[in-house]
Amino acid sequence: MFQLFKRKPNRSRIALEKIYPRIKNEVFASGPAATTGPIEHLVGDLYVIYAFEHANLFEILTTEAVEELGLSMAELHELAMNNFKSKIPDVTLQKYGDFYDLQTGQNFEACMILDNKFWQEEASRFSDSLIAGVPHRDHLMFCDGSNEDALNGLAEYTERDYREAQDNHGLSANLFEWTSDGWSTFVHQS
Repeated sequence: MFQLFKRKPNRSRIALEKIYPRIKNEVFASGPAATTGPIEHLVGDLYVIYAFEHANLFEILTTEAVEELGLSMAELHELAMNNFKSKIPDVTLQKYGDFYDLQTGQNFEACMILDNKFWQEEASRFSDSLIAGVPHRDHLMFCDGSNEDALNGLAEYTERDYREAQDNHGLSANLFEWTSDGWSTFVHQS
């Protein structure tokens, strides 16, 4: 399996418009795959990597490929975010009890944690802080931190969904708080 990560992508098949951010966990960040390409710590046990879509699969963008493309880290992040926003123009929010489940329909739910404008707008609707859980690539839920029932439900669902993940897309059992400075780890006192 390690050979999969060591394989150099063919530069000619990396289309700039197919580069996207992906969210990974601490297990990934401390494993062999993390040494192949750019990786940035986001918050808590969440990390950002970059990948390109090829033949309906995502391949990790290697450091060598980024250098060949002539992109700085800032340029890579901006490009990936612009591509992501173009791919996911609409987000659906479904309410489950007292918390919201964000859906993109394309396995990009966790990547929404990177859309600061979205979180600024959502946070302005709450009387207290916005708290989010990202247990899996396909699940990002959030609630108003002043609603204890919502907070308890969010914490329980996040922990359970993370624990029950049967694939390598589990992300975190932790909760995160949106602040004016971005995301921070939130300690839930139930």
